Amino acid sequence: MSSSPAPAAMPAPSPREHVERIRRERYFIGRDEQNPLAEDMHEAVNYLSQELYSKDVHFLMELVQNAEDNKYPCEVVPSLEFLITSKDITRSGASSTLLIFNNERGFSSTNIESICRVGKSTKKGNRHQGYIGEKGIGFKSVFLISSQPHIFSNGYHIKFNEKPCAECNIGYIVPEWVESTPRLSDIEAIYGCFKVLPTTTIILPLKNEKVDAVKKQLSSLHPEMLLFLSKIRKLSVREDNSIPESSTVTEIAISIENNFQSRKSMHAESYTLNLSAEESGKMEEECGYYVWRQKFPVKAENKVEKRDKIDEWVITLAFPLGERLSREKKLLPGVYAFLPTEMITDFPFIIQADFLLSSSREAILFDSPWNKGILECVPTAFMSAFVTLVKSTPDAPAMSLPSMFNFLPVNPSVISLLEPVRSGIKEKVLAEDIVPCESYASQKIFCKAGEVSRLKTEFWTILHNAREFGVDLKNLSITNWLQKYAKVEFVSVYTYGSTVVESLSNAKRPVISFAHFLYHSDKESHIDDYYLQQLCCAMPLIDSYGNAVTSRNSIMVPASGSKWVELMGTNPWRKDGYIELSADYKLAGYFAGNYTSEYQLLEFLKEHLQASDVPQINPPNSSFPTVSSPLTVDNALLLLEWIQNRKTCGVRLPDQFLASVKGGSWLMTSVGYMPPKESFLSSAKWGSILHNASSLVDIPMIDQQFYRNKLDIYTDELKLIGVRFEFQEASAYIGHCLLSKSARNALTTENVYSLLRLIRYLGEDSYKEELKKTGLIMRFEEASNAITQIFKEMVSKSSLTKASVLALLGSYRQLRTHSPLPVALFNCMRSEKWLHTSVGFRSPSEAILFYDTWQPLSPIANLPFINVGDSCHGLGTEIYSYKDELEELGVTVEVQNGARFVISGLSIPSDPSIMSKATVMSLLTCIKSYIECGASLPKGFQDEISKKWVKTSMGYQCPDECILFDAKKSSLCMEDGPFIDEAIYGSELVSFKDSLARIGVIVNVNCGQDLVATHLRSHKVRTTISRIYMYLMNCKWKPNDKEKNNNWIWIPKEPEDGEWVRSEFCVLSDKNNLFSQQIHVLDKYYDKKLLEFFSLAFGVRHGPDSEDYCKLWITWEKSVHELTISDCSAFWMFVATNWSKNTQKLLSDCVKVPVCADGMITLSKKEDVFIPDDLLLTDLFKKLPQQSLFIWYPPSTMPSMSRARLNSIYEGIGVQRISKAVMKNDSFTLENGCFRTVDAIKVIEVGLLRIILMFLADPALDIPAKERHKMVSCLLNVTVQETDQPITVSYKVILSSGEVVNVKDSRMLRWERERSELYMQSREGVSGYKEKIEFATYFAEEISRGILFEMADQIASLSDLIKFGSLLNFEDAAIGFLMKSKNLQLFPEDDDFLKSSVLCLCPEN
Repeated sequence: MSSSPAPAAMPAPSPREHVERIRRERYFIGRDEQNPLAEDMHEAVNYLSQELYSKDVHFLMELVQNAEDNKYPCEVVPSLEFLITSKDITRSGASSTLLIFNNERGFSSTNIESICRVGKSTKKGNRHQGYIGEKGIGFKSVFLISSQPHIFSNGYHIKFNEKPCAECNIGYIVPEWVESTPRLSDIEAIYGCFKVLPTTTIILPLKNEKVDAVKKQLSSLHPEMLLFLSKIRKLSVREDNSIPESSTVTEIAISIENNFQSRKSMHAESYTLNLSAEESGKMEEECGYYVWRQKFPVKAENKVEKRDKIDEWVITLAFPLGERLSREKKLLPGVYAFLPTEMITDFPFIIQADFLLSSSREAILFDSPWNKGILECVPTAFMSAFVTLVKSTPDAPAMSLPSMFNFLPVNPSVISLLEPVRSGIKEKVLAEDIVPCESYASQKIFCKAGEVSRLKTEFWTILHNAREFGVDLKNLSITNWLQKYAKVEFVSVYTYGSTVVESLSNAKRPVISFAHFLYHSDKESHIDDYYLQQLCCAMPLIDSYGNAVTSRNSIMVPASGSKWVELMGTNPWRKDGYIELSADYKLAGYFAGNYTSEYQLLEFLKEHLQASDVPQINPPNSSFPTVSSPLTVDNALLLLEWIQNRKTCGVRLPDQFLASVKGGSWLMTSVGYMPPKESFLSSAKWGSILHNASSLVDIPMIDQQFYRNKLDIYTDELKLIGVRFEFQEASAYIGHCLLSKSARNALTTENVYSLLRLIRYLGEDSYKEELKKTGLIMRFEEASNAITQIFKEMVSKSSLTKASVLALLGSYRQLRTHSPLPVALFNCMRSEKWLHTSVGFRSPSEAILFYDTWQPLSPIANLPFINVGDSCHGLGTEIYSYKDELEELGVTVEVQNGARFVISGLSIPSDPSIMSKATVMSLLTCIKSYIECGASLPKGFQDEISKKWVKTSMGYQCPDECILFDAKKSSLCMEDGPFIDEAIYGSELVSFKDSLARIGVIVNVNCGQDLVATHLRSHKVRTTISRIYMYLMNCKWKPNDKEKNNNWIWIPKEPEDGEWVRSEFCVLSDKNNLFSQQIHVLDKYYDKKLLEFFSLAFGVRHGPDSEDYCKLWITWEKSVHELTISDCSAFWMFVATNWSKNTQKLLSDCVKVPVCADGMITLSKKEDVFIPDDLLLTDLFKKLPQQSLFIWYPPSTMPSMSRARLNSIYEGIGVQRISKAVMKNDSFTLENGCFRTVDAIKVIEVGLLRIILMFLADPALDIPAKERHKMVSCLLNVTVQETDQPITVSYKVILSSGEVVNVKDSRMLRWERERSELYMQSREGVSGYKEKIEFATYFAEEISRGILFEMADQIASLSDLIKFGSLLNFEDAAIGFLMKSKNLQLFPEDDDFLKSSVLCLCPEN
């Protein structure tokens, strides 16, 4: 037994620490020594490699099997998802990557340990608990398709490598931590940003040569995959491809729902389930299945080693209620071993069981005894399911039932080895009443297949018409005429008998006649046994007094000639419902013309109403008077035969009946008739011996000659009624009688001598020995024993006086040197409770003789001190003179020898202050002594010692809430935790370290972190708290899950003041110093060494997160009017760096955004602020005085804060682009309406028309020539109006307040297409490049909008071409090169149209 307590449990290592420990401890990575087991591991891994690549393993089935064996949280729908992508997220050079997502509970440390070993599955040997995997490969099958599988689960980010590790030369099972690639964000991006990532993700960068095979397996995943899985409810396959048309995998989503309706009969249950599957490009398909599951015991001859712990087969049959789900019309598997095999049975149902399979899972092993046993049970399971399907249908036998016969395996299976299953089903179907038959009765009718026939359709029509006309189809015979016209009623014997029984009165003759009627009806087989028995029970009977009796408990044969009347004289049990039949039931006679011979009717009643006689009568729980007086020999033997008969039939004789037989004086003995319980039946051996005692005692010996020496056959019955058979019983009887005489002083001298002569006769030689046998004490040892007996009697009666005790001790003092020793007396003195103590009478070994050394222990223990007072039972101070004798007898005198009393009698006072230092030291001394003896502590000790009695720096505490202080081993001070107060107990306390540890005190200060942490929040001084934090950090302490959310962080405010807060309100640092008012920043108060501890132990965040920043912005919206550039830049820098869907959602709730006005950053409603995506519009609105309409941007010195990224962020939180928010007024105005018409050809030049026609002729636009010409014609008819005044257009935005902000812009020209008029500002005197590009731009936009008003997406492209043409003055050669560079040309039909149009415009040319 350890003398020190187990150290406090260390916190569980983090996932990364766990993986590093495996690498270091198991594979010796990072150590300078060689792993002694490295060679064995290498061989095991080589074996795994051979196992993997020698078997034809279907990796997809292995992964589904693993997922089915996983455990799932109760709140999720167990799902398995396969996703294949061309993205190389592991950067391993793979052309395709397969990701498997599973919402199981996730990998535990045990699972990680298992997966890093060979042959150490956590599921091994647990098949009887529902695990379906068994091939011994499992997860490691992924190495067939991937060289570097990755696992992300429950904080574990690890990968394995097929190639041997460079540091330990082992492959496959050596884990490696995934540092950065891939990251969880990479996985989330592929899985879907708006979906919660499942707990476990397996990433398999595929081997190039395996990509096609994997895609093929995924595309051929069977829709019925989930049919017999008990956990997985959803399974899907999808491809992550930006171009769906180029997908190479057929996607599918499968889900399953069941309606479980258990049928708890014949170890079976049934339910229906619905399976649905949706393939890419197809409608969702569904199919229902009726499922029957039945259990069968495994036979001994079918047992195999792989299933040695399985005692039951569970066979499941699935009957599809529609067209089965399949993919690409592939053949459907008919045999499942939880997952589909490739066996096509052609049976119209599916067989599922725990079959043993080939390594490829393609087929079951037909030569396996296990599988043979399962297949032998399939016909029985099918028949049970089929009968339930057909016969339990509520409207059976409706004509819809035949559809269920489609489930019969009519056609032979393509697998000849399954033919016994089909033939077995056929045999059972032929033997069952299973075929529904049409009937016009309400009773359901089913017949055997060989007993039914089919009616022609025409005959069915006749029957239907007859029924319509009211013809009764039940009787198509003469009986119909007899009933309808002759009024004849047909009745059965039972119906007639029932009517007669109800009409019978107390008249004797009719009652006996009815009994004869039943007798003859049974004799001629006119009535079934069941109905006969009912009538017999209802029939009244005539008793010996001539009364008709209907209520009875038992029926006795007539008295005349019966045995019972010979034994009992009369019926003593009439009140108990026992009736004796009338003698008339024995007589012969004619009744209704039928003759009944003598005793025939009585025999009929014996058979059907159990009329009986002794010894067949079952007696009631009642006595009968005959046995109270002597019985004749015949009656006595008859009584014994009766008891024997009932006992042989297994009838338990009632207590009162048996008691009357035992106590009645009916048995002849040597002293007359005696009760059996007072009689003896002797053997020849000892009967003559007891004859010599007859002069002393009359022994009632049964007279066997009187009973013709027939009693030997009733030995067991005589014992049952109390007769005694043993010599010892007779001897005890004699002794009892002699003692009775002795008590009455009735023994004479002659009696005594006679007794001695009897004893001598039994084998003794002298009177001396006879006297010994009478109890006369002859020797010292006997005298010692006699005294011992007297002593015991006095102890039992508590009659020992003080004088007696002292005299006894004085005798002990003299006799302890006597030879021989009175051993019996001394042993009795040691064991008996004769010493009166403070807790009652105790034996010497349970008593203490009080001395002053016991005084400190008195307040804390109930100790058995010997009573040395002079009161009742007190032994006085004289007892101290017998100290040595008492010690010899076992009394405890010294404290060091009495630890057991203190430990067992410990009673800690409710006020611990009365426990002095001496008391505590004495207690610890006792505990130390007790432990050194090797004894285990008693049951109640721990409850007592666990009270608060130890004085610590934190007040009185329980031992398991204290720590033994050791300044040399810790940086803590005494006041920092619940350290035992050395000022009170002294330095010698350390010598009791083992005793303190045994009662729960933590004696190693470095193991007391939990207790120190418990009292942490009682402190308020920062230096003290920092010191405790440093101690907890060195101990690697963490709070448990329940306490993690407590206020663990101290935030100082003044030297001696502050507050305790939760970790969620703290961060380690705030590099931008934005959150001093919102969050507690710990690097302001604590040493940098502690910051990592705050993070690991309490989960303190390293810095503010997106939610904190969003809350900060909301605070600024409410309270800050102007922001500094540094603060605003820091804020949006964080947002840009940490932008995500969640950040977008949080910031979308903000009301205001930053704008820059007069060099200051202010906040305005986001509805009134715009993104300047159109610079021309931006310039117009920026010219407005006192208007800040555009969003703020940080200085260009911040590279991660590009305007494009900020525009995306601003737009994501609801800021509008100016180009979308602005509203344009299409009407235009002039300062005055003075226009002049100019020649259209000067504006609508031939080059312009060529550009437009070539653009419209682009094959990508697919515009017919006729339509192209029609679109251009609108320009041919235009009238050009010129003015010297500016042509303006207006723009406006509406603010949240309702205010409308307007601006105007000069557009230089305007095409009113409906009126075929083109208004333009005069260009005379315009020569600058700016004016030329402005005109070209506005001209190109206006013409393009007019031509392509129905093709808005093409306006910008045409506008660019026209702008170039305008700047080039539409010069032919330049235009030709420009259009060719855009791969555009003028087709002949367009050239012809252009020429004719030019002629119309310029006939003179």
